[in-house]
Amino acid sequence: MTDFNEQMKKMFQPSTDLFTANAKILETALEQQSTLVKSFIASSIDFNKQLGEQKDYSNVQKMSEEFGKSITEQVTTSNKKIAEAITSATEESSKIINTLVDNAKQTAS
Repeated sequence: MTDFNEQMKKMFQPSTDLFTANAKILETALEQQSTLVKSFIASSIDFNKQLGEQKDYSNVQKMSEEFGKSITEQVTTSNKKIAEAITSATEESSKIINTLVDNAKQTAS
């Protein structure tokens, strides 16, 4: 029975590894999106408070530009981290699939 259990575990290990790689992508994406939304809300509240205190239109325009740049940087940073996670998982998945192909070739020989 132990041999059967070990055999099943070995047989399903690549699927488990692929599932884990995909779960890491989702986890990273959710974390980044959550961080981005929280940051956006905090930045928006701060921006609106400062905006209400301004008397000069040129300051409003400057603040709006800075706010836009800040949001752009936050989105870019978040997307880069998600892309890195996807790249890492893709590389990991490729290794797993290549190992499966190599094992299948050895078994067929």
